[in-house]
Amino acid sequence: MQGGDRCDADLDRGLRGVMPGGRASAGEAVAWAERLGVPLLEAYPDGPGVALVAEAPPALQILGRKAPGPVRLDFTDPRLQRRAAGTTVRRDPLARAVGLHRRPGTAVVDATAGLGRDGWILAHLGARVAWVEASPTLAVLLRGALDRAANEPGLSATAQRLALHPGDLRQVLGELPAAEREVVYLDPMYPSGTTRGGVGREAQALRQLHGGTAGATDGELLAAAREHATRQVVVKRPQRAHPVDGPAPARSVPGRAIRFDIYAPA
Repeated sequence: MQGGDRCDADLDRGLRGVMPGGRASAGEAVAWAERLGVPLLEAYPDGPGVALVAEAPPALQILGRKAPGPVRLDFTDPRLQRRAAGTTVRRDPLARAVGLHRRPGTAVVDATAGLGRDGWILAHLGARVAWVEASPTLAVLLRGALDRAANEPGLSATAQRLALHPGDLRQVLGELPAAEREVVYLDPMYPSGTTRGGVGREAQALRQLHGGTAGATDGELLAAAREHATRQVVVKRPQRAHPVDGPAPARSVPGRAIRFDIYAPA
């Protein structure tokens, strides 16, 4: 993984191992296990966590009885393409919060990239996007998904507007040129008891992947983002949740079940 040594391996304590999938060779599963430093599984283990299913594209499978289906990071997914085709810079609340409707080509750091979908949509709408991701597992999956998209004729233009920077945002942000961090976007883990409309399975998979590891607080992430953003910081929140700890947002842009709080740089 490019830049893998910059990621926090402790962050993915919930990754229990790699399970060979039906659409990949045994050698591919072994390579994934070696790359991520986890066991090669013969059966899904008991208990909490996730397994990476080695197939094309790879998937994260939540463990346990009655677990939901696998979560794939795939920018060729028709559902994501329909979402992209059905929005514009004026209709999409995140694009409006970032200011793409006023400043085409805005440089955005998606500093908690996760599954990368918000960053993909912003790039589709014309933003220049830098993903920052501290999870070694997610960074590997993002890299693979971006490479696959770059080879698709209809997606290559969007892929070219995206760059991946594995590592902790508190370190990476300060290393990016000022021109590449006009807006810093944060999508921190949602508070307990809240769900994201339509993506609960994905949120659950990320929680299980991180295995309850205590990383930086939301307030610390906001402080780092405000220190390095040259124009503004945007934070995704559930509609009824309190803002993250720190200064009050200057304003908010509402979505259907979420809102985007906007902060001035420090």
